Amino acid sequence: MMIQIRYSPYEIYITGTPEELRSVRHKILNLLQGDEVRTDIVADANFAPVPYHHRLDCLSIYQTRGAVKLSVSANFLNVEGEASKLAILAECFNFLDSSRRGSHSHIEYYEGHEWIASDSIPCVIGVLQPQP
Repeated sequence: MMIQIRYSPYEIYITGTPEELRSVRHKILNLLQGDEVRTDIVADANFAPVPYHHRLDCLSIYQTRGAVKLSVSANFLNVEGEASKLAILAECFNFLDSSRRGSHSHIEYYEGHEWIASDSIPCVIGVLQPQP
């Protein structure tokens, strides 16, 4: 199984098992420790995104400058920001194996927010437990 990314113009919803979400965290942290400026994480393309409007096929993370910004182009969720702020974002994917279905974190700008850009699309990262 892979992470799933749902999208409507007002919100992004990333789901996965705790292990899958932690693997996103590790990919972000590995990007920050290496010489690369981009990493891609392929997402599940075989699910209905309901009640959202679209399913996104890839999470692309770019090490740039400034606050973290989430945007969508084509079928990609693009995340960009400077290393220190991407490291904070990475912790939003750090769920314990014991996390229950529905456990989640929010990535959303509010006035005065120090690490999320004002034009970033709001995002929820949530736990889906694997089917028995």
